[in-house]
Amino acid sequence: MLSGDPVAAPDDHAVIFYDHDSEIVSAVAGYAHEGLQSGEVVLLIATATHAPVILEVLSALGFDVAEATARGTLHLRDAAATLAQFRAEGELDLERFESHLRELLASVTTKDTRARVFGELVALLWEEGEVAAAIGLESAWNTVLTGHRTGLLCAYPTALLASAGLPGIRETCVRHSEVHAPPGYGSLRPLPEDPGALVHDLTTAQRTEVFVPTTTAVIAARRFVGATLEHWDLDHVAPDALLLVSELATNAVLHAESPFRVFLHHSPGVLHLSVHDAQRGWFELGHPSAGEVNGRGVSIVEAVADRWGCDAVSDGKVVWAELPTGA
Repeated sequence: MLSGDPVAAPDDHAVIFYDHDSEIVSAVAGYAHEGLQSGEVVLLIATATHAPVILEVLSALGFDVAEATARGTLHLRDAAATLAQFRAEGELDLERFESHLRELLASVTTKDTRARVFGELVALLWEEGEVAAAIGLESAWNTVLTGHRTGLLCAYPTALLASAGLPGIRETCVRHSEVHAPPGYGSLRPLPEDPGALVHDLTTAQRTEVFVPTTTAVIAARRFVGATLEHWDLDHVAPDALLLVSELATNAVLHAESPFRVFLHHSPGVLHLSVHDAQRGWFELGHPSAGEVNGRGVSIVEAVADRWGCDAVSDGKVVWAELPTGA
């Protein structure tokens, strides 16, 4: 069960989603390097996989890791070992976590020192399927950091998005002041090297992907749909399909303020495209005046789709549309 109203995120509590380990290593090394150069204290609560590589990149950037550690400006904690300290019989003790965190920050900073922290505790919880516990931990961070001169960067691999569920992703995002999409959202994100292996029969072809709520997600969703239709030899319906997914994804990001799942399915002669977001309600027809730009999304969907609809589901809504393919 998800927790209730979140504690407002401090101004400097960001989250980054990443496709590949190299992306998060590069981002965190840059984040830490910037802080150390500015005279800030840096605390890395990283996994055993990422920690040594982050330190290697810091060294490659010309920073003396050993000296910074000895001087007390760079601190490293193992994420798994740290998380284990706050578990009792498998349950996460958030009060103990908040208390320990306050003590930890007090031990590495002074009232005149700004700090920045990178943490992977929440990603470990997601990996274990403990999404609600991760959300609780994000709220605990916000409680402790409010009024504190400390920035925090969290990170989640996109490989865990599908299992986390749209409500869980949404609750996670709202607990951050900034949400950074995977770097791949801004470039062509290819499908598997041999997409043909996934499509033995076009009458049963289907693909799905989850996107985080950022404006670049709309671009990424268009590329996902375009690449899929190219592999399915359905380029002739791509212009209409791209228009549809643009409208539906934009609605999810800007109006529902939600992560979303794009689903494509081809049955004989019909392409089914849907966008599922975590906002309950209906995708209603607007009536903009002649001079208004916004509010035309549903009008466009109605004009382009052969059939369309909006279905209420337990975790939000699904807006779907169908296009004839002739295949």
